[in-house]
Amino acid sequence: MIPTSLNCCATVWARSDHVASAAQGAELAWLVPYGLLILDVRLPEGIDAGYALGRRLREDGLTTPLLYLTARGTVED
Repeated sequence: MIPTSLNCCATVWARSDHVASAAQGAELAWLVPYGLLILDVRLPEGIDAGYALGRRLREDGLTTPLLYLTARGTVED
């Protein structure tokens, strides 16, 4: 038997914050219990500053999942 209707509504809470630097991002990463951190690879501090921030957070013991984004268009970027 196939149900004719599904009652699958739920409340989903999400928080999104934007910071202007790796230092601000690192601070919030420890202060706010995020379920996921989305890091831009190119932060104002340098071309691969997002990767460096992720490495530093991991080395310091942060276990929040990390997702890296970039606007790079080619491997050479």
